[in-house]
Amino acid sequence: PAPSAPGVLTALRPADPAAPSVGSAAGRPADLAAVLVPLLADPGLGPLRTASVVDTATGKQLYGEGATTPMTPASTVKIATAAAALSALGPDHRIATTVTAAPDGKTVTLTGGGDPTLDANRLKALATATARALKARGHTPVRLAYDTSLYTGPAVHPIGPNENIAPVTALMTRAGRLDDSPSGPAPRDADPARATATAFAALLTRAGVPVTGDPAP
Repeated sequence: PAPSAPGVLTALRPADPAAPSVGSAAGRPADLAAVLVPLLADPGLGPLRTASVVDTATGKQLYGEGATTPMTPASTVKIATAAAALSALGPDHRIATTVTAAPDGKTVTLTGGGDPTLDANRLKALATATARALKARGHTPVRLAYDTSLYTGPAVHPIGPNENIAPVTALMTRAGRLDDSPSGPAPRDADPARATATAFAALLTRAGVPVTGDPAP
C-alpha cells in the first residue's frame, strides 16, 4: 500500500547495515532509543509526538518520550480495537458479506457484515454464486434490497468532510474510495452502501439474473 508518510516509513529501513533494526532492538532500551529517536524527530510526524514501548510480559517501559503527556490518541485507538476483536472473535474469524433470498425468491438481500476491504473481485464472486443459486431454483428476475442494520449511530464523523474518512456503514467496497488508491486520502462515495448494492445489481444482471428497479435499503 502507498504509505501516508513515506519519509517516515522509509526511515524504518536504516541506511547503515550495522545499525540495529526495530526488531533486533526489542528488549534493549539503549538500542530502542537508537532506532526510535531519529524516527520520532522526523517532521512528517508533526510538531508534537510521544512514544512508549512496553514489555507486555513484565509491564516494564523499555522506551519513552513524553510518555506521560496527555495526547489525543487518534489512530492508536485502533490497536485496542484490534486487540479486542482478536480476543472476542479469534484470528480465524472472517467478516462475511452475505446474500439471502425471500421465501418466494422474488427479492434478494445483500447484507453488509462490516468489511470495508470488500473489493470488486469478491463482490463479483458473490454475485456469480448468487446468480447460480437463483437460476437453479428458477428465481429470476429479482428485486435487490440491501441491509446495513449491523451498524447504528451517526454515519458521518463530526469533523465533517475529510478525504481520510468515508461514511460509516456495514456495506461498502474498498472503504468507499472513488479512485484506485490503496491507502491515504482519496475522494469517498457519499453513499458507499448504495453504490455497492448498485454494483452488485449490475453484476447479477451480467451473470444472467436481471434485477428489476433500483436497489432499496
